[in-house]
Amino acid sequence: MMATESHKDNVSAFKGLVQHLHEANRIAERDADSVILQYKKFLEEITPIHKSAFLDSSNRVDSL
Repeated sequence: MMATESHKDNVSAFKGLVQHLHEANRIAERDADSVILQYKKFLEEITPIHKSAFLDSSNRVDSL
């Protein structure tokens, strides 16, 4: 399945977040690629199934 523009934007923003977490010594550099791949998989496989849950901006990731 091809990523949408929104997914590309989300992945770019997430990569920035991962970089900040690495700089803060919260994510090891060796784990960064794996974390990003897991996020991409989440966007591709989970968000289409539960799209309505992600349209409501009051939902938090940890409550989904």
